[in-house]
Amino acid sequence: DLKRAKEMATPPLRPTVRIEMCFETFCCLCCGRIDPKEALGLGVVKIYGDTAFGQTIVNSMNFMI
Repeated sequence: DLKRAKEMATPPLRPTVRIEMCFETFCCLCCGRIDPKEALGLGVVKIYGDTAFGQTIVNSMNFMI
């Protein structure tokens, strides 16, 4: 039995972290085609706010199965 959201969630008024990257970088991170540390080092991923939390998210983006 799958459960789905009935409506879109309201984004938080003050998020603790914001991560910016282009679509290509997003795809590369999600598919394991670029190392997260390399992406952060090259500056193609920008983290604002809670940088430790942002780095944890970026380091966990590879979900290719």
